[in-house]
Amino acid sequence: LGFVGASPMIINATLRENLVYSSDSKVLDKDIYEMIDHFKVFNEEEVSLDRKITNKSLSMGQMQKIAFIRALLSGVNILILDESTSNLDESSKNIIFKVLKDLEITIINSTHNKDDFKNRDLHIDLKVNNKGEREIVFN
Repeated sequence: LGFVGASPMIINATLRENLVYSSDSKVLDKDIYEMIDHFKVFNEEEVSLDRKITNKSLSMGQMQKIAFIRALLSGVNILILDESTSNLDESSKNIIFKVLKDLEITIINSTHNKDDFKNRDLHIDLKVNNKGEREIVFN
C-alpha cells in the first residue's frame, strides 16, 4: 500500500534515503536512476544519489515526483492518491499520468480535478446538495 498526497514528505537526507524511505526491500541504484529519469526529476544529466536534499532545496514538482517514486519503488499493489498532482504544472502531470497508466496496480485517487485522470475504470462523485444531503454518483 502506498500513499502520495499534496504535501510530500522530504527528509533532510540524501536523495537515495528519501527515495527508499519506508521500503522493506533492497532497491538497486540502477532502478532508482531509471525512475528519476522516467519522472524527469532533475534537468542535469548527472545526478548523485548521495546528494543531500531538503524541502527547501527542491521545487514542489521535484518533491511530488520523489513522493511518487518512493511509493512505486516500495513495490505497492495499491496506490492511494490525495490531490497528488494539484501543485504540478501540466508537463509534470503528463509525465506522472503516463507512468501511472502503464502500471498494473490499483490506484485510488481523491481529487477535485477528475478530468486530469482520463484512464479510469470507475469514477465515484461525492456531492453535497443545497439541502446539505450527500449524493454519491457512480460513473
